[in-house]
Amino acid sequence: MHVTLDDEQWIVSDWIPLMEILAQVSDKAHARGRIVTSLQVGNRRLTDRDLTQTVLAQVGSEIGCVQVMTQSMDQVLKGADETLNRYAAVLKSDGASLVDQFRSGHMPDAFFDAWLGRLADYLECLEGKLAQSAPGETHPLVSWVARLLKARDTRDWVGVTDVLEYEVLTRLPG
Repeated sequence: MHVTLDDEQWIVSDWIPLMEILAQVSDKAHARGRIVTSLQVGNRRLTDRDLTQTVLAQVGSEIGCVQVMTQSMDQVLKGADETLNRYAAVLKSDGASLVDQFRSGHMPDAFFDAWLGRLADYLECLEGKLAQSAPGETHPLVSWVARLLKARDTRDWVGVTDVLEYEVLTRLPG
């Protein structure tokens, strides 16, 4: 059976369980300082959720060829940065729409709450990245979001709108 790791290919016995094949792949990827980002077994793309004991126990003759793609940590982080920036641009656009609605006298509570949830997800990602580079630091946007939430709790819609427009949205990329 053929196993492919990026540009390298080798043959393993048809009777080796998938678990052992993936251990070989993992060791080789780790030795190169790379992270597995894609796994295809036979004609099926698998994720970590698919790797049950039953699947891992299957042998090569039952599963077909194994193809694995990897990336360096820098590539993974660069891809994450691009995704975070696109997500921030959507947050910024939706936030600007909220500002317009607030300024015109509409109080879209449900939409605002959903937007705050998405903003919290974004901040969680930023905080995770910051923890890697500067442990113990918090992102500057966190304090402005706290002020935004305080204004929301007191139903100070002018304060919400001002903090959202002039402080939070100006700190979002995009």
